[in-house]
Amino acid sequence: MDVALHTVINDKLVTVPISDIFAGKKVAVVGVPGCFTKTCRKHMNNFKKHRDELLQHVDQVVCISVNDAYVMDAFKESNDFDGILMLADGNARFAKRTGLAMDTGAFGGVRLNRLSMIVDDGVVMSLNIEKDCAYTGETSAETLLGTLGVTVPSSSSSSTLAKESEE
Repeated sequence: MDVALHTVINDKLVTVPISDIFAGKKVAVVGVPGCFTKTCRKHMNNFKKHRDELLQHVDQVVCISVNDAYVMDAFKESNDFDGILMLADGNARFAKRTGLAMDTGAFGGVRLNRLSMIVDDGVVMSLNIEKDCAYTGETSAETLLGTLGVTVPSSSSSSTLAKESEE
């Protein structure tokens, strides 16, 4: 499956085949249903907090959302998500073809489920999906780090959601 996603580089729209992202690399992926919502920002802030630690174990950290690339870029810029590649799945083709789509009806249409995963050379090694699109920590960066064999201090992971929910 090769799906074209989009990103913005130097104010220009760039098409990125998903195969270019995953081929020959280990990638941490965070999927959010949208941008600029309190829950999605909390989820992404968790990945921002652990980005450097993740990058010690993966080649790239990627965020995918059913949105347009310019909204994804603005979300990145306004929240300082540097070091995380923001990819827009504008037509939800990636979400649908992977079976990770959810339909929110009139609220927002077809979206990508809230998720995290490790993809190694195009093969999904672990996949975590939140129930009902909430953010309970099941899709956190700490969960992915644990999948990669990294021990995250329990005080760090248990207090992370409490701190992030206050923001």
